[in-house]
Amino acid sequence: MEKGKILLSRVKDPIEDVQVDVEIEDNILTINTFNGKSEQKQDLLQTAFSYVRKLWSWFLPKEKKKGTLIVDGTIDLENIMRPGINLDIKMNQFFVDYFVENTKLLVTTKNLRISGQDTVSVSGKLVLPSGEYVVNLEQMQKNIYLQKPSTGVSKPYISMNLEIEIPGNFVITSSALDLQNNFKIVMRGNLQASREAGSDNMSLIGLMETESGKFTSFNQSFNVTSGSIDFNNPLRINPDLNIVTRKNLKDKTFDLIISGNLESIQQNIIVRDSRGAELNLSQQDKIALLTLGADLSMVSSKTDSTMRGVGEDIASNVVLTAAERGVEELTGLDKVEISSSDKFLDLQKLKLNNGLAQASISFGKYLTSDLYIEYRTQFGSGVPTPKLSWDAGNRITLQYRLNKLWSFESHYEKTVPQGNNKIKLGLSWEYSF
Repeated sequence: MEKGKILLSRVKDPIEDVQVDVEIEDNILTINTFNGKSEQKQDLLQTAFSYVRKLWSWFLPKEKKKGTLIVDGTIDLENIMRPGINLDIKMNQFFVDYFVENTKLLVTTKNLRISGQDTVSVSGKLVLPSGEYVVNLEQMQKNIYLQKPSTGVSKPYISMNLEIEIPGNFVITSSALDLQNNFKIVMRGNLQASREAGSDNMSLIGLMETESGKFTSFNQSFNVTSGSIDFNNPLRINPDLNIVTRKNLKDKTFDLIISGNLESIQQNIIVRDSRGAELNLSQQDKIALLTLGADLSMVSSKTDSTMRGVGEDIASNVVLTAAERGVEELTGLDKVEISSSDKFLDLQKLKLNNGLAQASISFGKYLTSDLYIEYRTQFGSGVPTPKLSWDAGNRITLQYRLNKLWSFESHYEKTVPQGNNKIKLGLSWEYSF
């Protein structure tokens, strides 16, 4: 009998602080200890919250260690070229950013099992407390058309049966550099990933639904109101899209509906008046009304000053989108949103207008995968800068996800300079079927 013990510490990424204790007897390798750690790097806000939480640790429930990986089981080495695997894996918010392209996520599992020899089976339930997937839409469309027929898979065959739960805080986003069709949507849902032994195609079935988000198209920024991504084709991954976004412009409401699938994405615009009645307009008139502020029959009568105002609106939206995504990338914040009802860009003078002084900016951050905090403040006068003093219009929002169905939300807002502060508490429940 041979016994061996290996202790590794501070191994370079992807996994740190690996500890291994194995024994070999009769060609059976037994894993007594295999512990690893891959924890998502915390920024200043998350570190400060963790410190505060430790100060209150006597009052709060004990928190499990995050970023942990535990493996135990055996490997039959009688045939070194065809080992028999029998492993159980547990993870708690294990950070993964190297297995799937353009994806960063936390993984929690209590029952992931890998077993077999000629056919290796992977099964269990994965919970993704949070994650981000950066979409390269053009590449995904190319992959669909350029899929090669299966040429056969050599042993060991891989079979898969995974239940994937996404309770929320999973972000699907475009590249921050794509300013024309820029989007950032928070999703939740349940998926079933499966793969038959001997096949090189994975099946993904399930439904993901939107929680919130923004979508920029036609040089306008829309708020996501509802939507879903339905993986309903077991033969290939090509989900049906149904995302509803909304924008209010003056006395009209524009609903932009994104539908179709990755092969054919369609955008439809619905325009409603101040009473909510849908206007009977052609698609060209809807686009003109959205981007130019008038239907095509009136565009020819527009003055130079009016058309310049349209250009200012378009430029403003592009600048705002670039600024918001740029600050998010620079600071690590989950949400940066600038809201203004007035124009803030003067193209003729190439400078900012004073209208931005009355605008507001929101900063949002997930302190944990379940706790979200957002602070909204007014810009100052003169050179636009956020006012950090507690003035009218400032608001703090807290959201805490208790579990998949229940969430708690509260906000504290100062409504007028003389006082009249508003506090709102709410408990929401949602069930989809």
